[in-house]
Amino acid sequence: MANTDYRDAVRILFLLNEKASEPNPDPVTHPEFPMRFVGEMRLQALDFWVRYPDYLADELLAQFDATGDHSKLIYAKAIFEANEPSERIIPMLRKYYGAYEQLDTVMAILALSRLVKPVTQTNKLGKNTQLFLIRPWTHNGADVA
Repeated sequence: MANTDYRDAVRILFLLNEKASEPNPDPVTHPEFPMRFVGEMRLQALDFWVRYPDYLADELLAQFDATGDHSKLIYAKAIFEANEPSERIIPMLRKYYGAYEQLDTVMAILALSRLVKPVTQTNKLGKNTQLFLIRPWTHNGADVA
């Protein structure tokens, strides 16, 4: 396993733990995994924006145009002033409909460490949704990661 797999796992773990997560409503898994992240495609979109900050800045500018929220403009400006696009790009594979990278290896690393538990949930229409149950970084005062 390449070192980049572990770097990718840390980046994905940070994305899962940030404000994009929500409380886990399942009473069975909640004690060990109190938070969850819904949607693999959503996670991959966030990962894309982290890896390509110029596209994130473009999205922030589009949101500014749509809403007039000046905080979006300030964040986009900060990305370019920090020279993010030229210094922090982490390449991804380009597939038919855009950048995509399978999360199997990353999720295996996180699941083995018991930091994340991937779960597939089927709704009433038979459509599958990928959930990522998230364990807190500290457990009984000790660092898990």
